[in-house]
Amino acid sequence: MAINNRPVASEIRVQKMNELYDMMSMVNQLAQVIWYEDDAKKGTYTFAPGSSTSTTVKTGNIAAHTNVVVDTVTYRANRNITFTNTGDAPLFFGLATEGDIITGVNVELPARGSATLRMDEMLEDGTLIICANKGDEAGSFEVEYEN
Repeated sequence: MAINNRPVASEIRVQKMNELYDMMSMVNQLAQVIWYEDDAKKGTYTFAPGSSTSTTVKTGNIAAHTNVVVDTVTYRANRNITFTNTGDAPLFFGLATEGDIITGVNVELPARGSATLRMDEMLEDGTLIICANKGDEAGSFEVEYEN
């Protein structure tokens, strides 16, 4: 009898694990904003997927009043992207499907701020990672994403 219930039990277990993952992701994202000036606290709430996941890191500088395409990636709904503002000017990050204007969720980060979001939380089918500097001084950034 237990064998007949295996598919249902597996489905329930997967649903529960997905709910837990979503809750942990939300806590981690909020912690990145709350403790943006405290690297130790941010590190405590940084979700690190299994060690087998490889990542790509892109860094750059951005002039005032400029948008740049940081990289082009294949859309994968559950792909985590970590945005870090490594400079002193507030910056915006997000995704687009074309051009260099963020068309999904704008992730605003203060100086030295960091946040991790999944692609499906920003823009469905977005493949362009965008950094925007709306301020009067140049900035710098780091973007890390799962391959």
